[in-house]
Amino acid sequence: MNPKISTRIPDYIEEIADWASQVSISEIPERVLDLARTQRKSIIGAIAASLLNPHSRKVSDAVATFANGGPAPLIGTPHTVSVEDAIFAACAASMALDYDDYLCFGHTGHTAVIVPLLLSTETGSGAEEQLVAQVVANEVGSRLAGSCLVGPQSGHMWSFIHSASAALSAGRLFGLDPSSMANALSLALFQPPRTLPPGIVSGDSKQLLASEPAMMGLRSARLAAAGVRGPSSILEDSRGFFDAFSDSPMPQMLGGLGEGWATLTLSVKAFPGTSYLATAIDALEELGLPHTDKIERITVDSGMLTFGLDQLSPPNLGSPEQRLTPESITYSMAWNIGVLLTAGEFGPAQMNEEWLEANREEIASVAKIVDLNHDWDLTRSTMSAFSRIIPFEDLFGSARLRDSLAWARSRHRLPSVSASKPISTLRDIKGLASVVDLWEPSWPGAGLLAAMFKLGISELQGFGSSAHPAGTVSAERFWDPKRVDGFAMRVPARIKLKPKRGPEEVHLSSIPKGGCGNHAYSPDVVAHDKLDRWAGEYFGAARAKQISKAIDQDDPKLWRLLSDAAQPSAAENKPLPIVTTTDTTQPSATTTTTKPKTSARASGPRPGRTKAPQGESSGP
Repeated sequence: MNPKISTRIPDYIEEIADWASQVSISEIPERVLDLARTQRKSIIGAIAASLLNPHSRKVSDAVATFANGGPAPLIGTPHTVSVEDAIFAACAASMALDYDDYLCFGHTGHTAVIVPLLLSTETGSGAEEQLVAQVVANEVGSRLAGSCLVGPQSGHMWSFIHSASAALSAGRLFGLDPSSMANALSLALFQPPRTLPPGIVSGDSKQLLASEPAMMGLRSARLAAAGVRGPSSILEDSRGFFDAFSDSPMPQMLGGLGEGWATLTLSVKAFPGTSYLATAIDALEELGLPHTDKIERITVDSGMLTFGLDQLSPPNLGSPEQRLTPESITYSMAWNIGVLLTAGEFGPAQMNEEWLEANREEIASVAKIVDLNHDWDLTRSTMSAFSRIIPFEDLFGSARLRDSLAWARSRHRLPSVSASKPISTLRDIKGLASVVDLWEPSWPGAGLLAAMFKLGISELQGFGSSAHPAGTVSAERFWDPKRVDGFAMRVPARIKLKPKRGPEEVHLSSIPKGGCGNHAYSPDVVAHDKLDRWAGEYFGAARAKQISKAIDQDDPKLWRLLSDAAQPSAAENKPLPIVTTTDTTQPSATTTTTKPKTSARASGPRPGRTKAPQGESSGP
């Protein structure tokens, strides 16, 4: 038996269900609700950007050929379809360009926003209940991801959170009582999706990361409403969820509901792609995006999360037989910088195969002069930020954590690492490097704790001293409200730009634009800009303003504005015929936005592109 589940975990399913089914909007801080509205703008903006791009609207076009009629808008078409079909397509569109938002753990927005928004066409739920369902999905989804921080998956690959989030948000709109809500959640986690790395970096499959799990969650809620029961011990059983998804579970992460709010950690992406590369893009923009002909070398210093994620890129990226796609370059620092300096901007227009292939030669020439290095000081900065939520210093003395590492070592036949005594010496921690390596090739699944293992005890100074003896873990420190309130998404990157003539230029960016804790470019500012620009291009400027106003004013029928049918003010909840071929009556912006670029780098940024103030873009 796996010793990592050596003690019985409390009945978290019941605790989560009790809170999720009974929390009222009056119990949710206004700041949390405001950020939920911000998240709505971000997701709808991301959907609009995707629908302008043929590469990323394939799923929506496919759904139009088989969808059943119903009350929900099939966003990107003039049709109304079944709730399930509408949610499936919308989740794919919001995911397609990796242009979403994220909490401290997990990209919850896809289902948290979309499920209650579109399910309300069936249930008639008001705006307040939709917002509560969204917050519930955020809070539980992020906690479930964080509880599996040390394991084979991370980030978007935590796709199981969408099954849980969809079940809970749908359960809210269905009015499930605590017992039925517990059944919905346990059914959703009974057959949790497990994402495989190849589908993240190739093909169009990444678009489905939230779509399929959302269907499982919604069906689970429908089944629970009909009295179908789920396995109540699905989390804590020695053969249950944690056994499958974590090498060292942190069930304490599931606590603190209604106290420390995960939604307060919301970050909104200002660029498509992984957030771990965003600060490097910010830093280069702040250096003025020099022309590639004038650059001799670009060196990027980053923390371990960014450095490790870069390793997920396909090994033959850039080779003649490897077609460039948004998925293949997503995690590569060098190729993302290549796109940025070739285009003079980094946005949805560059995230399609035609543009990438048309500009392959110039992008590759830039990628060749980019070096990525790991810097322990920058890793320490990220660890320090996340220590506000996870008491890392307490975990190092945990007997259960030591047992987990010993089990992982024996399971993977790794070199011997001392686990019979507390992890207390630099020699012990250096030995753990072999344990960290077991999570390859999905290295980021090793997450923050893996980085801590490699840091060494001498590097941990300044994180705070533990008030708990070795061998114990402080449950109350997880999601401490005061500590969560000061969280900042620090993923620093330092750009060293060596021109062919003149002195080296250096710039450090710590918190990405739109990142939690960035007060110069807050999540709300970036989400508003995203919605204004991309919904404006897809739906038109007038409709974009209507959508933004509807979100701010908690319009319960916001969904009506997301249909392509006629004028939004006249849109009625009437099913339209389902076409059997791909709809081609899309706005002309689709063509102009995705037209391949064949010339060299643009002479400068596009008008209106966000410019950061001079100096370090680290918020306060």
